Amino acid sequence: MFCPRIIQAVSLYIQNFTQIGDKVTTLSPAYHPISNTVCVNHRQLLESPLIYHNGRYEIDFDDLEDKFKQSVCFILLSPHNPTGTVWQQADLLKIAKLAEKYKVFIISDDVHADFVFDNAIYRPISTLSSYVEQHSFICTSPAKTFNLAGLEIANIVIANPEYREKFKQCLIAAGIHNPGYFSVPAFLQAYTLQGQQWIKELKHYLAENRQWVKEQCARYFPDWVITQSHGTYMLWINYQKMQLTEQQLKHWFVSLAEVEMSWGSGFGAAGDGFFPH
Repeated sequence: MFCPRIIQAVSLYIQNFTQIGDKVTTLSPAYHPISNTVCVNHRQLLESPLIYHNGRYEIDFDDLEDKFKQSVCFILLSPHNPTGTVWQQADLLKIAKLAEKYKVFIISDDVHADFVFDNAIYRPISTLSSYVEQHSFICTSPAKTFNLAGLEIANIVIANPEYREKFKQCLIAAGIHNPGYFSVPAFLQAYTLQGQQWIKELKHYLAENRQWVKEQCARYFPDWVITQSHGTYMLWINYQKMQLTEQQLKHWFVSLAEVEMSWGSGFGAAGDGFFPH
């Protein structure tokens, strides 16, 4: 189904499919608009911190299960933003089993699905479980891949006809009834064979950029640790060895280098000591 932006779909789900005070779980660090949407809609956000070990992230399934016991909904970012983790099939299957066990609905923000590298494989979680297929919104969009965010068009895949009809009525109630007239032809053009070739070339370009940044960081900022990742077009950089506060590093970037950027604290407490590049 059409929705202008994924974050709007998330908000509409929270407003209309959950109750005030319900608990919603996500993995932390997490894309901050997701966390904000949960909180401003008067639901309780439960953050399950990812385990950071040897420059990569893993899910703490004991903690996640504890959160699922309390939650009505889980918001998955796949691939993960900001860490760039592409979830293994085994991880997704564990999440699906927990969701079925505790009757948790899953919203999966898959906007970075086209950006997977190093032979990693993106898998929609709904394809791995019949329960999740019928109890999920899978959210995709050409916004990131084709730089079309300004046209505001996203796809919300809802297999369950009851949920799909209810969400359709939510869109109508919110005054959302059709995509923009410029966004439809752009959307259709993006997902042609020509568009697929463009993605292939873009990923090659991004892979070269990623490697160049890693080399420059190793040369000029040896204390920075770049998270091992295979997804998204960003890098998640750990500067904790520098023993600087975020405010100190921000002063250097903004006041001296005159470069503004996102900061780890915006991704939750688990983002302290990191920044996305």
